[in-house]
Amino acid sequence: MNQKIKGIIEGRKLAGKYHQNLVSFKKAKRILNSANHTTLVAEFEAQLKAIGFESIADFYEQNRLACLAEVERCYQAVGECDCCEGRERGCLKDCFPNRSKAVNRVTFLWQDFYDWKQFEGHSPEGCSMRFEKVEKPSFDIYWGMPEGLKPEVVRRFNRGISNT
Repeated sequence: MNQKIKGIIEGRKLAGKYHQNLVSFKKAKRILNSANHTTLVAEFEAQLKAIGFESIADFYEQNRLACLAEVERCYQAVGECDCCEGRERGCLKDCFPNRSKAVNRVTFLWQDFYDWKQFEGHSPEGCSMRFEKVEKPSFDIYWGMPEGLKPEVVRRFNRGISNT
């Protein structure tokens, strides 16, 4: 594991400690006012700077980039868009035209891996494209990344779009 990833993992531990401090305020029924919170944030940021990050935002951005790079290393996009060949579209109907790089075709972006993580193959139901694991990730690729779309929400959303 390279130094950059080791730093990110250490930063994740610091983020966990920061979160625990916030929770401890709540459990102790202490008021978390702006001064308390500012102090906790300043401590967290100082700890991150001590291990090489410029700021809290820099840490989260470096984590995001490392996760996306690891997904790209460990997974491959399989299949081609077949425009659903008469099947009801499983992805979000309003973003389909905006995601296409060619007329009526969709190409996966690495962010899709997270958007569709709650679906088999990390792709919408019925989709001719999916992600397949080709290597085991060397670290947790889900930490701090988006939760993804919930299947029931996508179905409800698409029903609402088709009714308009």
